[in-house]
Amino acid sequence: FSSYYKKNVGNFTIKDLEKSINWFSGWFAYLQKFVDFKKGRGRKVLEIGCSIGGASCLLADRGFNVFASDTSDYALLRADDLAKKTGRSISFHNFDVQKGIPIKEKFDVIFSFEVIEHLKNPIVAIVNMRKKLKESGILICSTPDKNYDLSSDPTHISVMTKKEWIAIFNKVGFQ
Repeated sequence: FSSYYKKNVGNFTIKDLEKSINWFSGWFAYLQKFVDFKKGRGRKVLEIGCSIGGASCLLADRGFNVFASDTSDYALLRADDLAKKTGRSISFHNFDVQKGIPIKEKFDVIFSFEVIEHLKNPIVAIVNMRKKLKESGILICSTPDKNYDLSSDPTHISVMTKKEWIAIFNKVGFQ
């Protein structure tokens, strides 16, 4: 994982974290149309695939109770170190969402940016995420569309069309 992250994230410096936070501020500004991401007090969020932790740090700054996960010890150790150095309280966890989410809490929001296309069995992952949502919880996933994915990333093993993803999420019980 270290070469993957260095290529895509950098060396896990505070400057790299700030760049990631800036990137995700655009995501959350757009998503604000649908979900209140400005005030997090009393709300629990879980990030699947946190990498450097930019999205999680941004939400921690807004008062959310943040849990962040990744399958990479390399990323988690560095993200946890950066969060502590910058005074942010985030609970980091190592697990594969396809095998379940070993956290006892349920969440108001679970988000996963650019992760499900990397999974061998994204349907199982989506089911597992749904199980950890509160009754009125929200799941947000982003992923490339097969019709427009121009990357040659060999780790993109589950790239589908928007229509295919909608059918999967509907089948799992999302509206």
